[in-house]
Amino acid sequence: MTATAPPRTMRALAKTRPEPGAELVERPVPTPGPGEVLLKMEAASICGTDLHLFQWDSWAQDVLTPPKVLGHELAGTVAASGSGVRRVKDGDLVGVESHLIDWTCTQCRRGDRHLCRNLRVIGAHVDGGFAQYVVIPATNAIESNGLDPAVVALQEPMGNAVHAAFVEPIKGRTVAVTGCGPIGLCAVGIARAAGAALVIATDTEP
Repeated sequence: MTATAPPRTMRALAKTRPEPGAELVERPVPTPGPGEVLLKMEAASICGTDLHLFQWDSWAQDVLTPPKVLGHELAGTVAASGSGVRRVKDGDLVGVESHLIDWTCTQCRRGDRHLCRNLRVIGAHVDGGFAQYVVIPATNAIESNGLDPAVVALQEPMGNAVHAAFVEPIKGRTVAVTGCGPIGLCAVGIARAAGAALVIATDTEP
């Protein structure tokens, strides 16, 4: 069965000007280069980062240079692949690791890739996935393992909750989660699944 070729243009939600707001725009569908994949977006969630970028506060002004397509919590189907891509194939549903690293700085070479000196973020430093299609490095495509696309998109922020929850041993202990936003709620579930004896969650809103 031959895969359907992507269209030439797509709709995308972009920060087009250095001011509050975002704009629905028409963009060419990007072409994957060597080691990259083109994803047809299936689901995307909205992060607090996107709210900052939308509101254009002082933090956002230091991070993003318009124009950029927003969105970094993503799930998509591989629609095309550049040369050298082996691990994922056309038709695979994947999540997206939103951090782009250079693989060459001292931090990356010693294994501390989360501290990459030239770290970039999809949807802030490069075009993101609030669009019909997005190109990402194949190394940033994470297997979906049969999960629903909406759950796959949630894996990116859930990683923050996993990292925070396992700073200390959890099993058999009492765990307090302060703040029941999406990541706090993920942390509650993670602590329960990891064997916490008691999980207490607090928030300022009922």
